[in-house]
Amino acid sequence: MERSEKPTNSSVRWAWAVAAGLATVCVLVLALLFFSPPDMLAEYIASRPIPCERMDEETVRQNQPEKLRATHEQGGLQQFAYAVGAKAPGEVAPTVAMRAFDGWLLGSDRGEFGGELVYRPDEGEDLLLANINIEDIYWMPQGFIAVAGRRTMISTDSYGAVIAVVRRSDGVGMIETTDLPGAPLSSWLLKSGELLINTIDQVVLLSDSNVLRPVECE
Repeated sequence: MERSEKPTNSSVRWAWAVAAGLATVCVLVLALLFFSPPDMLAEYIASRPIPCERMDEETVRQNQPEKLRATHEQGGLQQFAYAVGAKAPGEVAPTVAMRAFDGWLLGSDRGEFGGELVYRPDEGEDLLLANINIEDIYWMPQGFIAVAGRRTMISTDSYGAVIAVVRRSDGVGMIETTDLPGAPLSSWLLKSGELLINTIDQVVLLSDSNVLRPVECE
């Protein structure tokens, strides 16, 4: 009958060394996380890749007011044409329209020729809210959100912002504008309820409290 060999002293010492090394690494990682400045830790968490899968169209329609879109190449939304705006060349057919309050929010993006954000009540005159290109319009818990910006041939001159629009006691207006890191290229709602915005310089998420954070998509 064969006898099992007992581990040698060197094997035991090697196993203890490996265990001690792993324990040391774990302690250092925990210490780093515990003693790291909160801003550094938050920045690390925010920079980790996340799923950026958009809501499916059916879900978006269920959670959003009625919205219509048409490009300028398609002639825009001629039924909502307006003539307000500092740079509006006569009547402008907006590229996006969303049902809001007792009327419609209208947005136009004419590229280098400008754009506007306009509120059209069911009864009354059109109200110009902003002279800026509108990429898209969404509804979020903090209000209606217009993704806006201006792109130029020089990227450093580009500008982007998200504009929150609410109904105030004196009418409809903007309550807050949050700057984006650059002009918006595209945007969509995520399954988390946050709004993802692709800008020229960075991808950011807008939360329901109007907080922006940079992200990297998986």
